[in-house]
Amino acid sequence: MGIDTRGIIAKRIQYEDIVQFIRKNYADVDVSYSKVSIDEIETFLFCKFKDGKDDRELIIMNNVTVPDSIEDRHEEIEYEDSVYTSISFRHRGNSVLIITNILKQFGGYIDENDCDDEGYYKIERHPQV
Repeated sequence: MGIDTRGIIAKRIQYEDIVQFIRKNYADVDVSYSKVSIDEIETFLFCKFKDGKDDRELIIMNNVTVPDSIEDRHEEIEYEDSVYTSISFRHRGNSVLIITNILKQFGGYIDENDCDDEGYYKIERHPQV
């Protein structure tokens, strides 16, 4: 298992909202859906795009239970029955920057490296016009 950069959008949103943001900011966007049912994870969306010369694949999941590391903070966050939208990349290149930019659009939390002890921290919402 490799190192991932993960984001949690502080509410359940439509996949298309994230895809529209990616289409607006990146090139060669290709979206494919894969339905998978494993425990609480019901649906995956794979969004492939180019970041400069790098081919990237963003994984978007709904119906994800919020990690305890966020729940324990007792911050006021918008959620519906502790269900959020999760996004993740392999940790390389501009992974942190891309997920930070997505979270600035929608609000949420980022874990830059899911294999270290740092955990998630909040990214305030500052949507682009």
